[in-house]
Amino acid sequence: MRELIERHRELCERATHPLEIAAGLEAAGVGPAAVARCRHSDVFSLAEELFARVPRRSGPVGPTEPAGPWRRRAGASLLAALLYALPCAAFAAIRAVAPQSSPWALLSAAAVAGLWSAATCLETSRWQGGQSPGSPGAAPAASVLRPIAAAGVGAVLTMPLMLPFAGSGDPVTPVAPAALAVGMGAAEWSARWFRHSGATHLDSAATIREFRLRMLPVLPVAVVLHLGAVALLTRAVLAVRPPAAGGQSLGGLQWGAQGAAALLLVLVVLLLRCGRPGPAAAGAAAAVCGAGLLLTARVLPSAVPGRAALLAHDPALAQLAGCGIAAVLLLPYAWAVLTRPGAHRGAPLPRRSAHAQPGFPARAPLEEGPIPS
Repeated sequence: MRELIERHRELCERATHPLEIAAGLEAAGVGPAAVARCRHSDVFSLAEELFARVPRRSGPVGPTEPAGPWRRRAGASLLAALLYALPCAAFAAIRAVAPQSSPWALLSAAAVAGLWSAATCLETSRWQGGQSPGSPGAAPAASVLRPIAAAGVGAVLTMPLMLPFAGSGDPVTPVAPAALAVGMGAAEWSARWFRHSGATHLDSAATIREFRLRMLPVLPVAVVLHLGAVALLTRAVLAVRPPAAGGQSLGGLQWGAQGAAALLLVLVVLLLRCGRPGPAAAGAAAAVCGAGLLLTARVLPSAVPGRAALLAHDPALAQLAGCGIAAVLLLPYAWAVLTRPGAHRGAPLPRRSAHAQPGFPARAPLEEGPIPS
């Protein structure tokens, strides 16, 4: 037991609930054999003893923030929206100043916009991230997977800028990418709210079953909030764009592609914030590769199977298929993983109650309950 305490002392000192210790022990590979050597029946009773024996650190876990959670989320969301919107504003300015720009110059500008968006995603993931690459239980490959996921986010955001070059569209006003970019502020807000809800329920739930039941409606609400924000922003951009930019509105296919991209982006951001960079990178990469293959089949002059069907529809079909399939495959995994206590172990913790004493839980010990399937 003393060896286990020394090995996981930092985890035990920072934990405010036995569930956090149990999740950290499972992530570190502590199995039934190690639990049995400590004379415990399961990892949960072992976590209870570690929580009672190791005193909490007297200082605060993180920097003290005087502002409330709502104000902190709003400020970070507005800053994220501004950073993501800058590339789209620059692209629109280029088209306004030089309407006859060559396609290669516009493609280069879109590529620079994608790099900026990827760097912004990588930076914002550090503002309130999950497990950092050097934290206990974090995978060593996280330092590689996070940039891959960020690059996928940048590619998805700039995908609507590339689509008109594969068809007859005119990329004068980047309506869809502008709404998606500004909507990343809503994704930032949803991710922070989701993490705050997870930390609150982790501190108050008595069993794993109770925690998971409380978290089941939180993920759909976070996703719906982001999709609604993107829809409102898209409608607003369509309403305020200059009349000279063309009055045609988005069709059903374009709206579907916009919704699929928004759903994929919020799932990737949530997985990144909850310490799951691998699935986030896989989902973003699958969407980009799938849409890229469809666009390549569309522009190639050779007879590719299905090319006639692709040419009969708008290029947004490639975005809808790539992002939609990836989001549909990623959603069940996110639903199963993000409702577990281990996904919220690195979340900013709520303030502890005043009657809690260092080294002892503020309420009754954890009672183990069955984990819902």
